[in-house]
Amino acid sequence: MSNLYERLQKTLHAYTTAEGELNSYEVEDKARQADPALIQLLLGEEELKKALFKAVGGALVFDYERLHALLHMQVLMDKSYTAFENKIGLTYKTAKRFVLDDQ
Repeated sequence: MSNLYERLQKTLHAYTTAEGELNSYEVEDKARQADPALIQLLLGEEELKKALFKAVGGALVFDYERLHALLHMQVLMDKSYTAFENKIGLTYKTAKRFVLDDQ
């Protein structure tokens, strides 16, 4: 999914913040309004076209829910890591240190 998100970021560079991040709220707002400029950008990229549009009766229909999921899953993935290292092992009963830390 992140590959698709990276493609989306490159294609929608006009919708980035000052920090270079994709402004997902602006993209979603434009998508809800079926903004022709946004739809044109998405249709211009074959991989995004396959992922975000469905063929129905000879016409392409934009799948807003898929775009929404793509944008928000990436936001969740970016914030899902932890800065803390997890340690699993034996500890001393009275001391708050690991047995192997003594070696």
